[in-house]
Amino acid sequence: MKRRVWLFTMCFLAALAWSSNSRAQTAAPPADAQPGTQKDNFTPRKLLGVTATGSQRFKPQAIASASGLTLGMTAGEDEFRRAAERLGDSGVFSDVTYTYSYSDAGVKLTLQVKDAAEFVPARFEDFVGFSDDELLARIREREPLFDGTLPVSGKLTMRVSDILQGLLIEKHIPGRVEFDRMVREDGGPVQAILYSIEGVSILIRSARLTGAGPEERPRLETLIERLKGRDYKRSTLEYAIEKQILPVFHEQGYLKAEVTMPAPQLAPAPADSREDATQTTFVDIEFVAHPGSQYRLAGIEWSGNKAVPTSQMNSLLRGRSGELANTVQLAADLERARQLYASQGYIRAAIRADATFDDAARSVQFSLHVTEGEQYKMGELDLRGVDRTQEERLRSLWRIRAGEVYNGGYLQSFLADAVKSLPRNLDWVPTHHVTANVVTKTVDVEVTFTAQATK
Repeated sequence: MKRRVWLFTMCFLAALAWSSNSRAQTAAPPADAQPGTQKDNFTPRKLLGVTATGSQRFKPQAIASASGLTLGMTAGEDEFRRAAERLGDSGVFSDVTYTYSYSDAGVKLTLQVKDAAEFVPARFEDFVGFSDDELLARIREREPLFDGTLPVSGKLTMRVSDILQGLLIEKHIPGRVEFDRMVREDGGPVQAILYSIEGVSILIRSARLTGAGPEERPRLETLIERLKGRDYKRSTLEYAIEKQILPVFHEQGYLKAEVTMPAPQLAPAPADSREDATQTTFVDIEFVAHPGSQYRLAGIEWSGNKAVPTSQMNSLLRGRSGELANTVQLAADLERARQLYASQGYIRAAIRADATFDDAARSVQFSLHVTEGEQYKMGELDLRGVDRTQEERLRSLWRIRAGEVYNGGYLQSFLADAVKSLPRNLDWVPTHHVTANVVTKTVDVEVTFTAQATK
């Protein structure tokens, strides 16, 4: 974005424009300056100092270093303007201005900055040969304003990409660095900047897990074995930790278990590998488990449930006091409880589980709080993709009439019955959309039937 900036001197205003987020302003010369105007007397001279003000996020020394200026160099307006442009173009600051003062001994520069509003984490998907700390440190060597996060716009994101490309060359890893601004599936603001390596395969040669006990080890070794030969992707391995490895510990009462993943180690190709050695890198990975204490269930208490009695809620829970606490099982039980509420029209009901740990007794007490919300009734049923006769037949199958309590679990059974009632010579695929009207507290159901192919 181009903006107009003005250079002030003691005697006149001269218009000056450049493409950046910076503005320049000189200060009055100090008492020991040579006689005459700034226009006449200020020529590039020795840089004695660079200071920075205005940032709540970065230290003045980091800002000064990121400007590209070094003490002792010969600097003047051109150098100050380029330094301000570099800071502004990075996206780290929404505004950059500067002032300077000078004497026969040299010139001192003061940068005034304003931090950008939005920063997001930088994530490194498949960079191997570096630990996280080492990777961040190597980037900071070149970009002092990189702190593990990046502004959502500006050139700093590309500069980090260039640094990462240099690290690949250093490690003799083929491929090119690319980055994506990650957003949620439903859209919204940028969540992270994801850096990855394209044009090369990084495969897992071996995988192992340490720290697991005899009860968990057999299942975990089976899970880990499946990773061999797959692409090394950090997000995939983090997903495996969260959704596959940790649940094995949580089922056995290790509710505070942690699993860390040290930096992968570069490895030679397996003897039987048929991959192109010039386009393939192999790594060995390791998961380190820290199970912690094993907890038993001390008890479960309900609150907030008015529509469904506590006795009925307890009947859905399989865990018993004194048994090993199993939060995987508890999560499944709470989903059944939520479905029970939905079947009675409370389609927005939510259940929050709070755990109170007694580390001395190695026990845990769960407090389950229900937020029931409003009860919803049946609104309109819209059936599409079928002729009038078929629609009438389908409507006769739908058991919830307008104004009756809506059953949140009924739709799936209706769809199964509906497909069976349609002509058998076609392959019917139903899609549905459910709309909850928060004002009228009704639910509208729209179902579209598509005949995809003949049988």
